[in-house]
Amino acid sequence: MLYHHIGGQEQVIGGVVERLLDGLRAPDPALPWQEWFRALLHPVRPTLLRFPGSARWLLLHAPAFPAITAVFDAGIAALARDGIARPALAATTIIDTAMMAITLHDDRTGLHDGPRDHGAILDRFIAVRDASSSAGQLIDEVIGPLAHAEDDVLEQHYRYLLESLMAGIAARSGA
Repeated sequence: MLYHHIGGQEQVIGGVVERLLDGLRAPDPALPWQEWFRALLHPVRPTLLRFPGSARWLLLHAPAFPAITAVFDAGIAALARDGIARPALAATTIIDTAMMAITLHDDRTGLHDGPRDHGAILDRFIAVRDASSSAGQLIDEVIGPLAHAEDDVLEQHYRYLLESLMAGIAARSGA
C-alpha cells in the first residue's frame, strides 16, 4: 500500500539512503588519500549498519545525488593529487569494497532461506576440518573470531579489508 503512494521499494530505500547521507561531508582535502578514505569510510559504517539494505542500495544504484557526488569529486581529487593511477577507478573500488563488506554483514544477520551467519559457517568448517589442510587455520584466524564477534571484531575486519586494499592500490601506483 505504501509503495502505491510513494513509489516502489527501491524508491523508498533510495529516499532513506539519500536522507541518511545528506549530512555526509567530504573529509579535509589536505589529507593524504589513505587518511581521506579512512576519515570517510570508518564513520559511515555504523550509520549504514543501522539501516540494513542501505549499503546494498548504494552498490546497485548510481548514488548520483548532491551529497554523494561532491564526496566522489573530492575523493577522486585526493587520489589524483597523490599520484594514484586511474583515480576514479581506485575511488570506486575502495568505496564499493566498503559497501560490499557492510552488505555482507547485512546479509549474514538478516532473515534468508537458511543460516548464513558466521556461526553456521564455523559449523560447516568444523565438519570438514580433518579433511582439509587449511580449515583449522581458517577456523582459528578468521571464522572462529568472526563467529563469536562483537562489533569491535567486525569493525577490525572491515578496517583490515580497507587497509589491505589501499596498500595494494598504493603499491600498484608506486605512491
